[in-house]
Amino acid sequence: MYINSRHLRIVKMIVKYKITDLEIIAEIFNISVSAVTTYIKDIGNLIAEDENIKPLKKLDKIIELIKKKKGLVYLLKSNQEFRKKEKIDYLIFILLTKKEIHLNDIADNLGITRRILNYHLTDIKEILKAKNLSLESTTKGIKLIGEDSNIKRMLFGYFYKFLIERHELPKSLRKIYIDYIELTSINKILKDIYKLNKITKTPHSHYSYISYFSFLAIHIRKDPSPKMESIKTFSDFLKIAPSDIDCETLKKIYHFFKETIFNQIPVNHLYDFFFIFQKSHTEYYKYDEDMSNLILSYKSQVENFTSFKISSDIEYIHLATPWFTFAFFKELYNITDLTFFEMSNMTLDTNIVKFFINMKTILPKFGLYESALFYLGLSKLSKTIPDNNENIFIYKSIPDYIITEVKNYIEKSYSLKFKEIINIYDLPDYLKENKVDCVVAVESFNFNKENIKMLKFPFPSLN
Repeated sequence: MYINSRHLRIVKMIVKYKITDLEIIAEIFNISVSAVTTYIKDIGNLIAEDENIKPLKKLDKIIELIKKKKGLVYLLKSNQEFRKKEKIDYLIFILLTKKEIHLNDIADNLGITRRILNYHLTDIKEILKAKNLSLESTTKGIKLIGEDSNIKRMLFGYFYKFLIERHELPKSLRKIYIDYIELTSINKILKDIYKLNKITKTPHSHYSYISYFSFLAIHIRKDPSPKMESIKTFSDFLKIAPSDIDCETLKKIYHFFKETIFNQIPVNHLYDFFFIFQKSHTEYYKYDEDMSNLILSYKSQVENFTSFKISSDIEYIHLATPWFTFAFFKELYNITDLTFFEMSNMTLDTNIVKFFINMKTILPKFGLYESALFYLGLSKLSKTIPDNNENIFIYKSIPDYIITEVKNYIEKSYSLKFKEIINIYDLPDYLKENKVDCVVAVESFNFNKENIKMLKFPFPSLN
């Protein structure tokens, strides 16, 4: 038994997020239920050893022990070892940042033999080859060979991966990333990224923050390369900016650069900034025929997964593109993503969980976060709700003094019209006397009635 980051993430599922359904945990981590069981038993054995008690055998008893154990995260981290993929990540990041490494030193740092290190290097060579990079043996060890632009883009991917996975990674792996960062005033940088999203009307996304921060982490360096602050006029900026973004938006970005740390971006990497911008903002997303055709090829499956009828292919492509892009990116860098659970206002809605499980059959790294936001976006695009007066709004625990306001908000936001507001306990009697095509709710409760559609929307922000 050895403790690794997956044990820590499963503890987070059980203790912090109150998820004890082994099938859901298995889906989240792309592993079998039996593997989840093994991880939970490992944690139980560690607790038993720490408390000098006999290990428990029944899974439900172990889960209760996990919930009650104080200082469990500290105990796990004190016994944490590298997973294979984390050793490979460590080696790749050291190569990308140092360019040349001493194999004996790296083997010592990871606590592995040179023989095992050589096995890892075989895998690393294949990963680097896909990014047009290679390794060369030297008298000191091995050296990374390749163009700086390819190295920087691969560094971006690994920083992106680190920022998503960082909380459960081994301390020494976290340290090499943190030590590399030359940024200061992190809170100010996050506020600047928010300002950038706001002035360019970029849809808010947790991933856009991570993308821009990763970009800054690898490009804001103390080196002599010309920086954006050297671009003195908007006319000069236009000469190096993409031609497919409107002038007004470019002007906002130019002035934003002049006032923030973004003025330290190397001029020769401005392309990489706009690459992120266009991936985060579907209005400016460069038309990619292959990606659009791929997304369209999944349309019928997406409709089956949701029971939504999507009438506009263009709107569907615009909605799907960023989420599919992030899923492919996570697949490319083998990222474990718990973003959904870091969003404190999100809950495990049954429809979204089913959609998530189905989406993973076509895109294995399509996460709960993308599933939730994609699902809710699809609900707005769909024409599944009958356009008549046979729709009703149902509720269970919403106080009477705001129920009308909630109903009005849903009607306005989703272009609906409700015939009645009905409490869930009054619904059986109401259905005996009235025809209903669709019931809509913002709370989680079960409703199964043949020939009546049930849709759930997020609880509105009424301020």
